[in-house]
Amino acid sequence: MVRLNRMRIFLLFTTIFLLTNFFVERTFASAKKDSIQIILNELNSIENIDSLLNARLAIIKYVESSDFALYLELANHNLELAKKDNINWAQIDVYIELGESFIKRGNFGIALNYLNQGLKLAQVDEYHAYVGWVTLAIGNAYEGMYNFKKALEFYQLSLDVFTDTKTADGIALASSNIGNSYLALNDFTNAKKYLEIGLNERIKLKDPIEVGYVQMYIARLNISLGEFLSAKKRLKGIIQNLNDSVVNQDIGIRKVLAKGLMGQALCLLSECEDSLGLPEQKYEHLLNAKNIFFELNDVLNQSMTLNIISRNLLMDRQFEKAITYADSARQVSKGGLVLNQQAISCKLLADIYFELEDYKQALKYHKEYMSVNDSMFNQSVTDAIANVDVYVETITKEKDNQILKLKISQEKKIRMLVTGSFSLFVILLFFLILQIFIRYKRGKRINDELVIKNRQIQEQGLRLEGLNNELHTLVKSKDKFHSIIAHDLINQVGSVYNAIELLSTSYDDLPESTRRKLILLTAKTSKNTLNLLENLLAWSRVQGGHLKIKKTYFEITHEVDEIIGNLRHIADAKSIEVKVEHNRTVEVYADREMISTVIRNLFSNAVKFTSEGKKITIGVQQKELMVEVWVQDEGIGIPAAKINELFLTDSEIQRPGTNNESGTGLGLQLSYEFVKLHDGHFEVKSEELKGSRFAFLIPIKKEEQ
Repeated sequence: MVRLNRMRIFLLFTTIFLLTNFFVERTFASAKKDSIQIILNELNSIENIDSLLNARLAIIKYVESSDFALYLELANHNLELAKKDNINWAQIDVYIELGESFIKRGNFGIALNYLNQGLKLAQVDEYHAYVGWVTLAIGNAYEGMYNFKKALEFYQLSLDVFTDTKTADGIALASSNIGNSYLALNDFTNAKKYLEIGLNERIKLKDPIEVGYVQMYIARLNISLGEFLSAKKRLKGIIQNLNDSVVNQDIGIRKVLAKGLMGQALCLLSECEDSLGLPEQKYEHLLNAKNIFFELNDVLNQSMTLNIISRNLLMDRQFEKAITYADSARQVSKGGLVLNQQAISCKLLADIYFELEDYKQALKYHKEYMSVNDSMFNQSVTDAIANVDVYVETITKEKDNQILKLKISQEKKIRMLVTGSFSLFVILLFFLILQIFIRYKRGKRINDELVIKNRQIQEQGLRLEGLNNELHTLVKSKDKFHSIIAHDLINQVGSVYNAIELLSTSYDDLPESTRRKLILLTAKTSKNTLNLLENLLAWSRVQGGHLKIKKTYFEITHEVDEIIGNLRHIADAKSIEVKVEHNRTVEVYADREMISTVIRNLFSNAVKFTSEGKKITIGVQQKELMVEVWVQDEGIGIPAAKINELFLTDSEIQRPGTNNESGTGLGLQLSYEFVKLHDGHFEVKSEELKGSRFAFLIPIKKEEQ
């Protein structure tokens, strides 16, 4: 988002007025490249380079949503013109514009590259508020990568700059973004606090579009708190206000912006209707939003809305329609280079075909999803490493500049002391004492400032260390994922293929007992492969931050009884005694499917590592405000040195079971992640050759609390 001084704002509005009149008889979506070129040729008559760059920037903003290739061409040309005349502010404007455009498309690595170049220039530009706009955009990039804590750091930096420079619209936007990030982190108190600050600032500026955006964020807060009627009323108010104050009165870019906001508000309104049990209204709002974005030729929001419709159809089990909308979103986002929405549409198609048990198609789209997601991941990691270097360089330069300024300040004070009046001894003595006192006080202040700056640099070093640790964890997760696919999944699929090929080519030549063994082996291996695929899909959702927790009230004791009843046959196959212990029912507020997956994995592991004729005990007990579910076996146990490595991403503990059963360790790590999502923890006790006790504890949230 570009912010200009008063002269630049005047020139920008003048250009927008000319553009609006030029397109008054044709819609923006039908504007051709040659029409744009006519305007550019007319603008070349402007002699003042500042005025020319501002006018061209207005055109760049017009073409972003409809013709991305033309947008990039014009933006890079503006950048070349600004560099040629060494105009800092114009370069920063383009870097911010390009950065935010790539953020919308999910290309966060490219976005951060542009924004860091803009930050370097902003730190030496005379208009200090630019530092606030660039750090705000960097916060948007981290928010797009679901790193909300990192986003909050940059949003707070931008708010400090805007407060210092008294930039009213910057304070409003930074406060709103901080509130939105706290909302994503489920910190509703801080979310409400900052969103109200942002709303009050926006109301002062009297811009209905910007007020509408903050109102929409507050509606999201209402939805998160379960206040669906309040959210619905607020969203309808936004749409009505935009219709009355902008859409029915303005033309040009403000009308485009207002209609875009109305489309986003309709998408959120559909979520309210769904929560209130009104499916017809839900789809009506989504289709209206889709029509708006197609009218605006807005590829970004087109693909997003199509994906939302597909996801809702999938949840309503209307699979054929869901495929149609997801595939449309995939085609639109692929043509518009919107990687994040392309990844979402591929993931939706994989999930839909998985529900239809068409595993071939599901695997095909999951591979495409992984390919798109992988390209975003690799680019983000590469540029994140580059950003660390830029950040370190920025901090070092800032420290050097501060020291230089302090030295200059001290030299000025010395010169003032030397050039004092010597006319009268008493006056000389008075000024000497006065200057010594001033030097002492200011010197103390300078030293205090240096101490603060050094402390800030140390804190920044700790943040950089944390970023390196995050990158290390991401790389380890990716390596483990690839290792499982390359080794375990391929081996199991290969085993199934070999058995089927042998049956298909030599069925009549094989004895009946051999054929039966091959069929049983194929069935067993296929089931193991399916379980591994399910774990891999869940693991990818957890690692990508796309898995949403859906909590409901249910009796966990009943869930344990049902799971053990369904899985008791695998223990019976090894003549293992299974005992369930719980004295009373315990109700929890949790994601039922996640907790069921954890219980199944713990019980399956216990059976795997327990010898024939032994015993497994499963129990549930309440411990104050926590519930504990535990599985104790009389199996082979775990070496003490290996217990702490069980839940690590790069763990290589893969032991065969007592009947030589294979495994990857992924199920246990997935269970660990699920329990963490519930703010719970694991407790593991084990002794070699005597058995193990795995327990997980999660909070109980009662209705009256």
